[in-house]
Amino acid sequence: MDAVILAGGLGTRIRNITKDKIPKSMLPIKGKPFLEYIIEYLKEYDVNRIILCTGFKREIIRDYFGSGKKYGVNIIYSEEETPLGTAGAIKKAEPMISGDKFLLLNGDTLFKINLKELIKFHKDKNAKITIALKYMDDTFRYGRVEINAQFRVTNFVEKGVKEPGYINGGVYVLNRTVLEVINEFPASFEKEVLPQFTQRRLYGKVFNDYFIDIGVPKDYERAKQELYI
Repeated sequence: MDAVILAGGLGTRIRNITKDKIPKSMLPIKGKPFLEYIIEYLKEYDVNRIILCTGFKREIIRDYFGSGKKYGVNIIYSEEETPLGTAGAIKKAEPMISGDKFLLLNGDTLFKINLKELIKFHKDKNAKITIALKYMDDTFRYGRVEINAQFRVTNFVEKGVKEPGYINGGVYVLNRTVLEVINEFPASFEKEVLPQFTQRRLYGKVFNDYFIDIGVPKDYERAKQELYI
């Protein structure tokens, strides 16, 4: 199964560190960029075909990773000339996706779940989209995902509410047909696509594995302490 990684954002919340000189996903941690940890994680699950959706400073990512050969993977690049939003970036990559299902990951998040379990759950539920969920005591920064007893996603609660619950961990399995609803750009996958599927076989699977999101300086500093080569 192919993996699509969203790595084209501007990183506005961490601009004081990137200085607008490198993509957020290329921030260094113990001598290598954060994105390299994600690629190595995918390789552990034999995900060998990776599509990188790049935009801002995209040449830095391409120059560093190249074809992916040195990592034992095949890297393909879908490059934005102008910002398309997360949904637009996925849609642009659609012709490069080889199967009827694919993994989707955020390039600034590492959620070390068992991908085989996520894929099996997706197939067992006959889902259109499956989100890997993580329980947090405080979902203020991330927003909250509500699910029912059958693990169907029923609602998305916006950021800014100090409540415990499940957050979107930034790892998904998608059926390719989901991309049919993306017709206007720029567009947000999280805000404009996912809510359309709350009544259309959108599921969440809960994992308790390691999670880090380097989208803000405090958590980037934490990642530098916790991640290992």
